Amino acid sequence: MVEENSDRKIAVIFATDVVGYSKAIENNETQTLKNLKECRNILDNLILKHKGRIFNTAGDSVLAEFSSAVSALECATIFQKKIRDRNSSVTDLENMEFRIGINIGDVVLDGKNLYGEGVNIAARLESFAQPNGLSISKSLFDLIEGKTQNKFRDLGIQKIKNNKIHVYDLISNELKKRKRTNNKKFYSLISVFIFLVLVCSTAILYLLNSNQKISDPFYTKKLLILPFEVRSADKSYEYLKQGTLEYLISNLSGVKLNNEQSIDILSTSLSNSISKKKLNDEEILKKYGANYILNGSIQISNNNLRINVKLNDVVNNKKVWSSTKNSKIENIFNIQDELTIDLLSFLGFGNQSSSRSGIMGKIKTPEEMKLLLEIIKTQRKFSAEAWIEMADLTSQFYAMNPDGIAQNVMKAWEYHWKVAWRVSKEIKKDLKKGLVYADTAIERSLNTKQNPQESYTVKAFLLMSSKKYDEALLFANKAKKVIVNNPEAWGGIGVVYFFCNDFKSSIEALELQSQLVMEQQLIFKDILAWAYIFENELNKAKKVLEEIILKKNHPNKLTMSQSYIMLSYIAYLEQNEQLSKTYFTKHLDLEHQTTIAGFTKFKRFKEKTIAKDILQFLSKKGLN
Repeated sequence: MVEENSDRKIAVIFATDVVGYSKAIENNETQTLKNLKECRNILDNLILKHKGRIFNTAGDSVLAEFSSAVSALECATIFQKKIRDRNSSVTDLENMEFRIGINIGDVVLDGKNLYGEGVNIAARLESFAQPNGLSISKSLFDLIEGKTQNKFRDLGIQKIKNNKIHVYDLISNELKKRKRTNNKKFYSLISVFIFLVLVCSTAILYLLNSNQKISDPFYTKKLLILPFEVRSADKSYEYLKQGTLEYLISNLSGVKLNNEQSIDILSTSLSNSISKKKLNDEEILKKYGANYILNGSIQISNNNLRINVKLNDVVNNKKVWSSTKNSKIENIFNIQDELTIDLLSFLGFGNQSSSRSGIMGKIKTPEEMKLLLEIIKTQRKFSAEAWIEMADLTSQFYAMNPDGIAQNVMKAWEYHWKVAWRVSKEIKKDLKKGLVYADTAIERSLNTKQNPQESYTVKAFLLMSSKKYDEALLFANKAKKVIVNNPEAWGGIGVVYFFCNDFKSSIEALELQSQLVMEQQLIFKDILAWAYIFENELNKAKKVLEEIILKKNHPNKLTMSQSYIMLSYIAYLEQNEQLSKTYFTKHLDLEHQTTIAGFTKFKRFKEKTIAKDILQFLSKKGLN
């Protein structure tokens, strides 16, 4: 009997038993028990290997808990494969088949045992599963979607022993195809029920009793995730600081609440900038509107890993949630999955969909994470010299997982930058190679129901560089529909729109990009200023250029010169000859002066005549 003060938690529950066990015992008890012992040895070892814990057994049935949804799924699929392999090598008398059901939900701890609806649903799913098959709940599917190569068939709402459960079946050549039940009314009801089951009781009490105004709770919740502090004598683990930040933002972006509103998560760029400024919580709330702040630390010693995380309610000035995870460094992704599950459970009514994840949500190992961060860092140097280093890193990254979405996206970018940075000797051939990788990334994304925002963006770039402007616009528009909390993607399609001469869309994308970062990159500022000029929004263009000039220190020594020439051109359009001359004189006074080559970007326009007036202006000014 469960005591009233028993603890509760969210857990992934794995349930399995033998098909036709009672009949097998009746026919040949000795052989059946021998078969079960052999199969249990396989199962017990796999559960242990995947960090699970068996908490109940009865005859042929096994109940286990996992803290990671992905680990539970991997354990189940590997077990069924091993059992099939075993059965193919033994006599019919020795054959044994299993059904498996997996659910994530609220459970009650009573000593070492677990009870509650979360366990009951897993047991129901197990009884519903096919022999040699696996059935999972929708709540579990939402967490593992896109994080595994396994595919599932949506069977809709199924009535199982007086319970109505939304079921997904593992797709396998060895299993028959079962049809979906179409019941929209029960679908809506059960979705709400699953959301309710996932909420921790403490979170419910907190949200219901919060003294904040109705505009503060998660109707308009804005979450800042700060870079994690890495504590290790080995400095090679520093990459986890940025990697864990990217991973959490990537996997939490797009979380939907029960009222279908999203939690607004500040971008990675803003997070890094705020961290460097060392602002206190009140300053962050006032300046950026973040009413919840998540921070944590990663401690590493002799391959042992501990992650401490806490969530602060800034408005009420109190810690509302915390978690500590201990593991080995190689299990960092399982720990991150656990943190995502725990945090979603606390936030309440959360329905995280991995289809909303960014590129950091598409990698599987710490080594991949480390290389990807290095590639991005190198790519942002924007130079021909950097391309060789980037190409080497990209090749290493691709070799880790040639089928990976992130790997194919970065290989596509490799060929784009090879052309853009004028390294390529065979431009058409290299652009075609890049498009092959982009198409592979798109195909993988769609097949695994992951967000193709980066895949669409890089394909749009490659098509633009191939002068296939209409196709480039098509993929930029596709990316626009799915971009979530990704300033780089907004900036990317803003550039594509610009060279395809859709200046209004370029402005829209680049303005959105600027809102997601502390300081907009120069490459995007320059394009935005020109887009304003071509749309005759001259005051906005002047404001951007004045911001560039005020900064003064720029990696590109010609930036100041180009900005003064642009301001000179704007004054010319405004028919202010004296001011136009003043700005051009400032350009002439600089040590580093641009030439007409600094404006070759207009040769990449879809309609080159659009830039005719500016090129005539430059010619009259004697720029050559």
